[in-house]
Amino acid sequence: MLINWFKKYDNRPKLKIKPTAFDIIIDAISFVLLLLMGLMIFQNYSDLPNSIPTHFGIVGAVDEYGRKQMIWLLPGIGFIAFVGMAILNKFPHKFNYLVNITQQNAKQQYTIGTRIVRFTNLFVMAVFFYISNKTLNIALHKSPPSLEVWFAPTILSVIIVGIIVIVITSVLKKI
Repeated sequence: MLINWFKKYDNRPKLKIKPTAFDIIIDAISFVLLLLMGLMIFQNYSDLPNSIPTHFGIVGAVDEYGRKQMIWLLPGIGFIAFVGMAILNKFPHKFNYLVNITQQNAKQQYTIGTRIVRFTNLFVMAVFFYISNKTLNIALHKSPPSLEVWFAPTILSVIIVGIIVIVITSVLKKI
């Protein structure tokens, strides 16, 4: 069924979108955040207690603890997401768009689509890095056992504003 769902896009132009210098910088920052997250955990792993925070409630307080091996969950998911989004960006003709894709608008729309995926990747890596860092600091008693009060509203605001900016940019700007 999933294969048939993607077949509806087979008539779209298949273009290779060459990343700009800006795109390469966004990808590099995402990769560096992923790498730093792994290195930070590796460096501090032996100092971690057997029980670490594994979940934060809606107000940011730690509401669940688990084994210290769970600290590798976010870098693992981050790695899969990073690789998955890199692969996904090779097939922009399979993305869902707000407009009908034609030969005339394909390059512009594919460029916008791949840039959205790149920024999503950066956003995910930044959030995972922050949560991993905060989890380490709480487990090592270097920080109070909660996320900062600004975390959830900031994440939601970035998502909402980001979507609005991307939609407006895609409608108004020719890339």
